[in-house]
Amino acid sequence: MAQAQRILLYIHGIFGDTESMVPSIQTAKVQVNGQERSLRDIYDLVLAFDYDSLNTDIPTTARRLGQQLERVGLEANHSKELHVVAQGFTCATLG
Repeated sequence: MAQAQRILLYIHGIFGDTESMVPSIQTAKVQVNGQERSLRDIYDLVLAFDYDSLNTDIPTTARRLGQQLERVGLEANHSKELHVVAQGFTCATLG
């Protein structure tokens, strides 16, 4: 984890879990500077965040996500590149 500079984080939508999302790391392709590349060639580390979406409110889930990210060294001003893939959203980049 300490050497990882480019990190991909999967977060499932309101129903489901990330177990079905994570295998896409093996097959997904993206365009980078006009060239097709696989996600596993782009990212040093892939993380997944599972949560109970039916019985836990959003503020609690957000707090737990923040705590989990801190546990793996992604606290504020971590200087790593973190991309988030979340069901129902496109990709977002977090500082």
